[in-house]
Amino acid sequence: MSQEVKKIRRKLDAIAKNHSQFGISIDPQPIRRRREETCSYICERSIIGREDDLEELVGHLLNCSTIQQDVSFLTIVGIGGLGKTALAQLVYNDPWVTTAFPLRLWTCVSDHDQVQLDVESILRKIYASTGQTHEESTIERLQSKLREKLSGSKYLLVLDDVWTENRNHWLKLVEFLLGGQRGSWVVVTTRSHKTAQIVGGGKKYELQGLSKENSWSLFKKIAFESEQLSPHEDLLKIGREIVEGCASVPLAIRVAGSLLYGQDKSRWISFQEIGLFNFRESQKDIMPILMFSYHQLELPLKSCFTYCALFPKDTVIKKELLISLWLAQGYVVPLDDGQRLEDAVEEYFTILMRRCFFQDVKHDEYGDIISCKIHDLMHDIAQNVAGKEICFKNSVTDIMDREVRHISHVRSTSSQYSFSKTHIRSFLDVGAWYDRVVIDESSLKALVANWRSLRVLDLSKSRIECLPHSIGELLHLRYLDLSDNDELDVLPQSITKLYNLQTLKLCMCEKLKELSKDLMKLVNLRILKISDCDSLTNMPKGVSKLSCLRVLSDFVVDGLKASRKQWFDQLGELKRLNSLKGHLSVTITFFENARAVKEDIDREGAYLRDKEHLKFISIRFNDTGNDEVARRLMEELQPHPNLRGLELHSCVGMRMPSWARENKLATSLPNLNRLDFFGCRMEDLTCLGNLRHLEFLQLFYCRKLKYIFEKSALAGGSDPNGLFPRLRKLVMEDLPELQGWTNIGEGVGDNNHINSSFSMAPIPLPQLTFLWIEDCPNLTISECPNVNLLGEEEGMNTIGMPWPSFSHSLRNLTLDNLPQLVDLPNWMQSLAALQTLHIGRCSGLECMPDWMPKLTSLRILRLYECSKRLKERCQQPTGEDWPHIQHIPSIKPI
Repeated sequence: MSQEVKKIRRKLDAIAKNHSQFGISIDPQPIRRRREETCSYICERSIIGREDDLEELVGHLLNCSTIQQDVSFLTIVGIGGLGKTALAQLVYNDPWVTTAFPLRLWTCVSDHDQVQLDVESILRKIYASTGQTHEESTIERLQSKLREKLSGSKYLLVLDDVWTENRNHWLKLVEFLLGGQRGSWVVVTTRSHKTAQIVGGGKKYELQGLSKENSWSLFKKIAFESEQLSPHEDLLKIGREIVEGCASVPLAIRVAGSLLYGQDKSRWISFQEIGLFNFRESQKDIMPILMFSYHQLELPLKSCFTYCALFPKDTVIKKELLISLWLAQGYVVPLDDGQRLEDAVEEYFTILMRRCFFQDVKHDEYGDIISCKIHDLMHDIAQNVAGKEICFKNSVTDIMDREVRHISHVRSTSSQYSFSKTHIRSFLDVGAWYDRVVIDESSLKALVANWRSLRVLDLSKSRIECLPHSIGELLHLRYLDLSDNDELDVLPQSITKLYNLQTLKLCMCEKLKELSKDLMKLVNLRILKISDCDSLTNMPKGVSKLSCLRVLSDFVVDGLKASRKQWFDQLGELKRLNSLKGHLSVTITFFENARAVKEDIDREGAYLRDKEHLKFISIRFNDTGNDEVARRLMEELQPHPNLRGLELHSCVGMRMPSWARENKLATSLPNLNRLDFFGCRMEDLTCLGNLRHLEFLQLFYCRKLKYIFEKSALAGGSDPNGLFPRLRKLVMEDLPELQGWTNIGEGVGDNNHINSSFSMAPIPLPQLTFLWIEDCPNLTISECPNVNLLGEEEGMNTIGMPWPSFSHSLRNLTLDNLPQLVDLPNWMQSLAALQTLHIGRCSGLECMPDWMPKLTSLRILRLYECSKRLKERCQQPTGEDWPHIQHIPSIKPI
C-alpha cells in the first residue's frame, strides 16, 4: 500500500512541475462569493411570470362545462426546467382549489429511469399521501383501501414527473383512480409529449418559456440581488445576451444568475462563451448549463452535492441530517484558515442553495432552514456523476457491483439481507417513517463483520432488541441511527469504542434504560438525540466532558434513584454544557425531602444562563413535591437572553420566578418568539406584558388560570397596543377557570349586568392568523348589552369586540366545547379575512346569524357535535339558516 501511495505522489509532483513549466497558473479565486446570511433567498420563493398560466389552469379545473366524466385529466407538458412542478404547486395550493377539492393528493412519480411504470409503487405513494399507513399491506389490500379513500370524494390528484410511453401500463394505473365524485381531476406533469398523448382524456397544457421581460426580471433578481449600486452597463449588456441565450427557461436563468452573482466581467464573458455555447449546441437541452454550474463548484462542494443522489427524487431532505452525513463522509474542508468545520458545513449548504442546487427550502418558526428538496434535473446530474457508487436497494444481497459505496435502502415487506465483504461506506434508510422491517441478530453480526468501512449506518425502525458486542469494531463509523427500536433496552458497552462517532440517534427507544457509563469516551460526538426515550431516567456521569457536543435533544435529571449529591452532580453537568445549540428539553424529577436543598440550589444556580447558542428550551418538572423548592430551582433555570422559544411543563406553582414576574420576562428574554405553558398552576400570566417579538402563545391544562393580566397592567403600566404586536398563533385549551385577558370585568357593567366577556377586549392583535379555543367553559365571548360593534360611529365603545385589530388578519378560528355560547357574537361579522371556521361541542348554539354572508372570505365551515336544533336549521336546502351559509363553498356535516 505504501508503495502505491508513493507512486501516486510522484505522479502528482510531475503534474505540478509541468503546470509551472508551461506557465499555467491556478486560479486562487474560484467562482464563489459568499452572500450575507441576511439576504432573502429568492431562488425558490419567487415564481415570476406564471400568473396567466395559473389563472387559466385554475379556471379550467373549476369550470363545470369542462367536466366530461367523474374523473378528468389535465396534462402540463414542457421541456425540463420550465417550471411545470412549480406551476402545479401553485395550482395545488390556490385558495379556490383548496376549497373546491376536499381531498388533495400529491405524488412524485419520476419513472423515466424505469423500464416500465411501477403501478404498485405509485399506488403506495398515492395512498401514503392521504396520511394513511400501508405497513405490510398486500397489493390487493392496498388497492381496496385506496378505492375506499377515493370513492365518494371530489379529489385533486397531482402526478408529478410522469414519463411512461406504454399505454397499457398507464391504463392499469388509471383503473384504480376512477372512483371519485364527479368533478375530480388528475393533473399530470411530464416532459414527454407522447406521455401527454397517452394520458389523454382531457386538456393538454403546453407550458411556454417566460416572456423576455419576465426572463430579465428573474435574472436581475438573482444576479444583482443585493448590490448596493446599480450594476455596470457592460454587465447589463452581457446579462441580456445571457438571458436571451437561456431560451426563456426559468431554471437555466436561475442557475446562470446564481453562478454569476458577484463575479467580475471576465467570468461573465467566460460563461457567455462556454456555457451558452454548450446550451445552443445541445438544441436547448438545459443539462449542459446545469453541468457547467456543477463544474464550477470546488471539489468538496461537488462531493457534497453528488452525495445527495442518495435520496430519492422529491424527497424532503432534513438539513441537519444532510450536513451530518457530509461530515461523516469527510467531505467538508474549511473554506478559510481557522474556520470551524461546523461553520464550514453550514456555508457549504448555503452555497449550494444559492446556486439553485436545492429548492423548496422550508424554515422553522424562528426563520432557520430545516429542509429542502432537489430539482429532478439537478438530481439527474448528481446520479450521473455518482455513477455506480450510489445504489438504491430494498434488499441487500451478495449480488452487488464492486463499485458500490453508498446504499440507499428503501424498506419493503420483501426485504432480505445478506451482508458479504464489501467496502460500503453508507447504509441509509430512505423509506417512509411507517415502513419497518426486521434485521435479526445474525444479520447484524454479518453486517458488522463484513462492512468494516462503514461511516454511516442507519438501523432505525429495524425492530432490534439488542446490538452485537462487535458493533465497537466499526472504527470508521461516524453516524449511527438506532431510533424507533422500541424493544432495545440496553446498549453494549463496546459502543464507546467508536471514537470517531459524531452522531448518535436513539429517539423513541422507549425501553432504553440508560446510556453507556463511559459515554465520555466518544470524544468526537457532536449530536446526541434521545427524545421520547421514556425509560431513560438520568444522564451518564461526565457527559459535560464531551467537548464537541453541540446538539443534545434531552437532559434528564433523576431524583428517584439518585442521592442528594448525585442529583446536584447531574445539575452540575447540565450547567457546564454551554456549547449546545438548537433545542434542549430538560426533565427534572425531585428526590424525597427535597425541601432541604433550598440553600444548595441557591449556591449552585445559573444552570441555563450561559447557554447562548440554544434557541429553544423545554423545562419539565416531575413530582415536585414542594412548591417552594420548585420555585427556588426555577429561579436558577433562567435561560440566556438569546433564547427564542420557551416551553414550561408543570414547573410553575402559584408564582412565576422573579426573572419572569410582571414585565421582567420582556427584559430577561427580549428575543422570545414562542411561549408554551403546560399544566402550570398560576392564576395569572402577568409575565406576558410587552413581549414584542412573541408570535406563538399556547396555554394547555392550566387549571387555575383565571386571567392573563392584572387590570393595573393595562390601567397604568402597559400600553395594550404594544403587548402582542406580532402574535400570529394563539391556542387556549383546557383552561376551566379562564375568564378573559384581564380581571377588569369583575365589576358591574351597564344595566347592572356582570361583564365577564369584555375582559377579552383591550388587547389588539394585528397579526393574529390562527386562534384555537377548546374546553374553556367560563370564557364568555358573546357581547354585553353596552356593546357597539366595530364599524359603527367612530368614538363609540367597541369594548365588546375581542381583539378588533385582527379583523383583517384572522384566517382560522376554532370554537370548541364552549357550553355558554348561545349566539355567535356580532363582532365576528367584521372578520373580513376569515377562511376557516370550526364550531364544535357548543351545545347552547341553536342557530346561525343572518350576517354570515358578510364573511365573504369564508370557504370552510365545520360544525360538529352541536345541537339537534342547529343541525335542522342548517339543512340544505330547507333549513331556516341555509340562506345564511349557502355562499360557503365547503360546509362539512354536523
